[in-house]
Amino acid sequence: MNSLAKSTIKAAMSQDAILSVLINFFEEEENLAFRNVCEDRLKKLEDKIENINLFCGRLKDLLNDQTKYIHMRNFLKFYFYKSDPALIDVNVKIIIDYVLDKNNYDIYDLLLEKMCLLNKYSIEILEDIKNLFINSDGYYSWEDYLDYNKFKSNKSFTEFLCANSDDVFYVKTAFGFKSLIDGDFVSNYPTLYPGKVDVNSVDNFMLTNLGHKLIQYIQ
Repeated sequence: MNSLAKSTIKAAMSQDAILSVLINFFEEEENLAFRNVCEDRLKKLEDKIENINLFCGRLKDLLNDQTKYIHMRNFLKFYFYKSDPALIDVNVKIIIDYVLDKNNYDIYDLLLEKMCLLNKYSIEILEDIKNLFINSDGYYSWEDYLDYNKFKSNKSFTEFLCANSDDVFYVKTAFGFKSLIDGDFVSNYPTLYPGKVDVNSVDNFMLTNLGHKLIQYIQ
């Protein structure tokens, strides 16, 4: 769109009280609030980097690796533009380790891709999981998760997911677990009964390879 057409549209939109506010959510490069968000996230990243020159040098090296360049570019866009503030600290740690090649396995390429699917509730769920014990088979118990959060009812995950409730714990449990399962960070293990198989059952659950990598970055 040429500058004349763009300025004409903006002038027309500015005459409408609602559109004049809405336009700020789309004209990101000219939005002061958006620039402040980016600058704040850049500072959070820089503050965690011990050797800026080494970091910048390794970042340039990624340009020569097509696969890692694509993953890093997409993840940086997610970090600066889209990620929930609750994910920032974890994202920064992963960015630094990835760039400095502390973890050069292919699993970290997948980790960057899957991180873009998570929300703040996912991180809160993982914080809870870090405080749970696994059973002899290596699984975490759904009942232990509810007990840890002092939730007295024995509701299933499906009941949380389908409940008509805006209770904070319901939302956290339903959509935190769902994004972890959909992102392959958690594997749910349903207890199967003849004639009644609930694919959403989370009677027991286990961290996947990706889940084990991610939880290392959770405080």
